[in-house]
Amino acid sequence: LQKKAAKYGLALAYSKLGDYKKARQILSSLLSRDPLNRLYIYADIENDMVAKNFKSALSKLDYQLKFNAKNYPLQSLLAETLWQNKQYRSSAKVLTQLSNQRKEDPAIWYKLAEVRGLAGDISGVHKARAEYFILVGAFERAKQQLNLASKLLAYDFKQLSIIKQRIIDIEQMEKNLRKL
Repeated sequence: LQKKAAKYGLALAYSKLGDYKKARQILSSLLSRDPLNRLYIYADIENDMVAKNFKSALSKLDYQLKFNAKNYPLQSLLAETLWQNKQYRSSAKVLTQLSNQRKEDPAIWYKLAEVRGLAGDISGVHKARAEYFILVGAFERAKQQLNLASKLLAYDFKQLSIIKQRIIDIEQMEKNLRKL
């Protein structure tokens, strides 16, 4: 067990130092002996990602997600790999799914705002930022973001209604906090 842990640590060190080939060799050896070990699987995908071998990372992620569709670390790695590979809309789609599963995770909302901006979805940036600000307790900033989004969506009645309701929700949260 200690030998495997040492090899795993060595692979991570090689990857961090930029020697992706050596890291890949060690991880391949570990995976050949223990192909279901999630730490090895994640490290192997992360090594491909930092080596900018996105095709390999995406292929491995696709394979793993067939068996573990709801696996948060894999989904998160997928979003990050797509982002790093400049597939911003696809990354935003994955992060949107994650935000629906983990509504109270500010890190997801923060990443979603960033990637939506890169994808050119400016109203989406403001809506994701608003959710982030709600989660960190910055209600005024959340309302400002929603007001900016509403200006961009002035002709989308459905989205405008959702935004207005969310502003009402925030105001109710503020009232509830004042009561405490």
